[in-house]
Amino acid sequence: KFLIAPMFYVGGLELKECEAAVSDVMPLLAFEQGDHAQDISVSTQDMDTLVPKYKDYGDQLLRLNDYTCAISYYEAALHFVSSKFDDIGGTLIVKKKGHSVVAEVDYVENDEKNNSHYDVTYLSGEEATITQKEILLAVWAKDVTLLQPRILLNLSR
Repeated sequence: KFLIAPMFYVGGLELKECEAAVSDVMPLLAFEQGDHAQDISVSTQDMDTLVPKYKDYGDQLLRLNDYTCAISYYEAALHFVSSKFDDIGGTLIVKKKGHSVVAEVDYVENDEKNNSHYDVTYLSGEEATITQKEILLAVWAKDVTLLQPRILLNLSR
């Protein structure tokens, strides 16, 4: 058996130590032994393999009821794909007058302060120039297996 010691107080009371069966802890061992931190800086070609890998880690942890760690892996996977704003022809979800709307990236330009400005076309045909602060999400164009929406759905649980 493993001894699990509390790391915090709840309602001002110290939590008691408890024991967990080895069979309950063993599924978490692979995640504890893995050095996943090295995967954080990735190239674009690695993104295609890391996103499904991180989603799978998150799914496994979700099944083990380790929600906090699952969320971390889902967020890491989303970071790779949802923050790639500079794809010409890519699809973005942006804020427009307090609403979320879909836009296509036509052109990306950096000003003298290295701030990015995006020329976009909304579904209505209207064109605009927006800043990165107005971008809510980049839609992953290569996502043929719909990993990005599936991750977002798992996070909403």
